Amino acid sequence: MKMEAPNKAFPELVNILICFFFYLPISCNNLFVFRLIPFFMVSG
Repeated sequence: MKMEAPNKAFPELVNILICFFFYLPISCNNLFVFRLIPFFMVSG
């Protein structure tokens, strides 16, 4: 279960970086939430 931690942290960090560079923090908040929901569903 802990093995998926690094696998999950990597795309999460990349998503944050991409979001910061391509989207505004306000828009990022909405995008991040929308991206986290399916991400958690697929993971768990």
